[in-house]
Amino acid sequence: MVLTGRMAVQTGQARDNVQDFQERWSRGKFDTGKLDKAIHNLEHLAQADRVRGRDREILSRDLFDLRQFRATRGGSYRNPGYYPNWR
Repeated sequence: MVLTGRMAVQTGQARDNVQDFQERWSRGKFDTGKLDKAIHNLEHLAQADRVRGRDREILSRDLFDLRQFRATRGGSYRNPGYYPNWR
């Protein structure tokens, strides 16, 4: 996927929001605001006309995972049984 204009901006904002969230979460703060902003940016990116089918599917799966993560407040990610290949 070639990112241009608004798509590049939204991707960068989503990445920055996830990084900010991750940094805060590592210190024990679950910042739903940053997570919601990342989800919002990815939603717009997934709906963009220039996004190809396979890329849209990948973004949709990522969105689903982020929403699940938010809904459980990261609970399922602390449980090693959540991923069968967890190490």
